[in-house]
Amino acid sequence: MAIACSLCPASPIIRGLEMRTWILLGLLVVVPQALWAADLPLWSVPAGFVLTPIADEARLNGQPIRMALLSGVMDPRSFQQAMERQCNSEHGDFHQAMLGSKTLWSCLHGDRYSQTLQWRQEGNRIVGELSTLRLDGGKQEPHPLPLLVPEAQILSDLETRDGSQQGRVVLAQSRLSIPQVRAALLREAHAQGWRLEVSLSAQLRRLSLRKSRQALDIALTPLPMGGSRAVLVWQDR
Repeated sequence: MAIACSLCPASPIIRGLEMRTWILLGLLVVVPQALWAADLPLWSVPAGFVLTPIADEARLNGQPIRMALLSGVMDPRSFQQAMERQCNSEHGDFHQAMLGSKTLWSCLHGDRYSQTLQWRQEGNRIVGELSTLRLDGGKQEPHPLPLLVPEAQILSDLETRDGSQQGRVVLAQSRLSIPQVRAALLREAHAQGWRLEVSLSAQLRRLSLRKSRQALDIALTPLPMGGSRAVLVWQDR
């Protein structure tokens, strides 16, 4: 699926983007250029669980990644036993960790590939995301960013494509303050022909921009030691 318009800064979803992007960044490994994401095997889940693919093609920092949403009903303990048993049956190495309210499991297959699941409980349901990445190979450079965050380091860059629809989620960290970053982004946006959505950009930490079929939503947060972090959500439909 392409990145939906619900990912605008006014939505609660934007507040989860940084955690999700940090999780993806922590799972980052290199994937061979010739290997498409669809060729990467997802971790097998128990019967009754529903998997929904995320995009026809996805790349994390220029590298192919296969991802899917997971949903199903099962006792958490039984779920862990089933997933660990499946990992062991494929001669994988099972690991687990906590990321806020989410549980992170990984099944490492030597130097070939890594399968990962992050999940949480919603009522009696288990919901989460599966991903698979290769542990060897090359890299493709990401496409140019729609706007450049000034004096910033790109921490994570997730590109998705579904047919003609494209999406992007970028996490960047700048040494500049939020007002400085906002002013620089507005200048660059104006120079590139972006239109400011005033009603969605009233708050200092949020920007919402439009240009033709493209939408670009930006959320800014301060860093404890100075500087700021930016999450950019771009879509072209």
